[in-house]
This record gives sequence, structure tokens and C-alpha cells, in this order.
Amino acid sequence: MLSYSALRDAVESALGDSSNTYWGAYVVGTPAELDYKIKEALRTAARYRKRLVRVTYQIESRYGTATSTSSGNLVDATKDQFVSTANDVGKRVFNDTDKTWADIISYSTAEQVGLSHNIMASGEEYYIYNKGCWNNKQFNVEDITDYVGNNHGIHRLQYPLGHDRNVDFVRENIVQIGLDSEPDDSDSNNTDRVIDIYVWFNKRHKLSQLTAFASAVDLTAGYSKGDTSMVIDGLQATGTIEEDQEFTLASRDQVYTVTAAATIASNEATVSFYPALDADVANDVVVTLIQSTLDDDLEEILIDYVIGKALMDEANLHLPSLSLGGTDTYKRYLDTASFRYNDAVRRLRKLAEPEPYKILARS
Repeated sequence: MLSYSALRDAVESALGDSSNTYWGAYVVGTPAELDYKIKEALRTAARYRKRLVRVTYQIESRYGTATSTSSGNLVDATKDQFVSTANDVGKRVFNDTDKTWADIISYSTAEQVGLSHNIMASGEEYYIYNKGCWNNKQFNVEDITDYVGNNHGIHRLQYPLGHDRNVDFVRENIVQIGLDSEPDDSDSNNTDRVIDIYVWFNKRHKLSQLTAFASAVDLTAGYSKGDTSMVIDGLQATGTIEEDQEFTLASRDQVYTVTAAATIASNEATVSFYPALDADVANDVVVTLIQSTLDDDLEEILIDYVIGKALMDEANLHLPSLSLGGTDTYKRYLDTASFRYNDAVRRLRKLAEPEPYKILARS
């Protein structure tokens, strides 16, 4: 498995430097330009060899009746079904009596949440939906930003686990499941209720720029279900954990994605991530930062792909001088670039797996 720096060095070596007269003292370009080409190659590779990552979402279909009138709040002392700031804030409330809408903006207790608009009065019926959604068959995937392909990169969806479902549509980060029956998770006494939705996204391949990948949770009290930020230690001394870096927690199969760059200081960093924790996490639980999702074949192909793209860009820089210097320089770059690039794409196509034929079940 090549490190990021090793793959980058292989590209730079093939392109040459000031001591390589064949390419006319070729300069690769700024580090940012080459990093962009590597990122583009990682995304392109996922179009041919899919990298499927499962993320678990939840049906939101709680409903009830307001038991008192409180300005700017929803109060339900009968069901006591509001959960926490991490779980409920941002979700949408529909007043079925008045046909009005509001978003949950604060959590007070299991009986009361704050609303963006004063829409609820005692005796009025309400439904709760996921953030930005308008029925209980929908969920929000706005935090998935590293997907590849159409339909927000959704490759497969199961609800419940083991039952494939159609995706009725994807619009503005809202996904609707193909269900005929209405899900219901409002009865807390029903232990058989099914609320988990399993979605496999095709994500771009990843190659981390870190140099150390083992760490651990660093909070004596641990973290709670629903948390989306944690402190980890045991890292390299300094550096940056980049946005889109992925990691796993010991004894769990969920892949978490860092949502904002985090600075490492004294072997420690605070990382924000997605999806939220699905269960409590104790102090010192092992955190494994994912170094690479590439196998040997993809590493070799990506090197050629990046080299080809870089040479194409360099060839274009010579176009203004063709009237003076002729076409030899441009042609030399373009011929080599085309060979590297086209060969890389050909090899990627050979890696592509045919789409499986699936019969999607409906409820």
C-alpha cells in the first residue's frame, strides 16, 4: 500500500524535474494543482471500481397531540417522546390541524421542544419528519458530499435490513423510499418497530496525507449516542486531519467521515464527523484512521492517470508558441499524455464490475 507521499513522488519522478532534460526542465506545478489532479483521479476511479460505504439513517414518523399551549414550543406530556438536542434539533414539525410547518430549534425536555414558528396549541395534532422532509418516508443525506455518480451516489437501499427498496426520488439532498405502507415509530412500547434505513453510497477513493493512523478516544466520560464530535489522541505530533478523512471505531463496522479539517497539536485533535454515533463510546476506544482504499492495481493506474492529466495541461501551455517553435514540443507532450491517460482509462474500464440485476421489494 503506497502512502500519499509515495504515490505523489512516483508521479513527480515520472514527470521529471530540473535535472531531467528530456522534458525540458518540466515543473509539475504548484502542490495544490497536483493534489487536485490526485483527488480527481480518486473520484474517477470510483466510477469504474465502486467503493461502497454503508451509512445508517432512521425513519422519522413520530406523531402526537400537543397537551398544552406554550408560545414557540411544542409540548406533549402524554408521549414524552422528544429525545435530545443531537437527535431532534433541525427536524420538521407539521401541525395537521392547522396545516402549518415549523422546524425544531431547541430541546428542553422529553416533553418539550422549541420551534422556529409559533404553530402549536393544546389539542392540535402534529407529525415530526426528518430535516427538510415533508413525509415520513424521507430522510436527508446532505452530509454525504464525497459521493460519485447520479442520485447522490446511492447504489443500494434496504429497509429493513435485507429488503431492497426503490429510491422514488432524490431532490435537494432529500431521499424518498419506495414504501406503500406508512412507517410508525411513535409507539415507544413497540419493541419490534423498524426505524433503521441502510444506504450504500458509492464514494470516491481515499488516500490520506497523514503519516500515522492509530489513535484513541480521549475523554474520561466517553461520548454519547448522537454525538458528532470527539477528541482523539495518540496521533502524529503535528499536522492536519483533512476534511473527508475516514476512520472506524473498534468493534463497529460503520465508516465515519471527518466533516471539517482538524489541526493536530501535541498528538491530539478534535474531529467533527458524520454520521452521528449510533451508540455510546467509552474512553480509550481505538480509532483507526483509514490510510488508503486503493489496491495495487488502482495505485498503478492512478499514477498513470495523473501523469497523463499533468502532461496534457503542460502541452496546452505550449500552444501559444507553435507559430515560433513548431508543433514538436506540443506533440511530444500530447502523445505521451494521451498514451498514459488513455491506457489508464482502458485499465479502469477493465476493473469495472457489471451492475447486478436486482428485484427490488416493496412493502
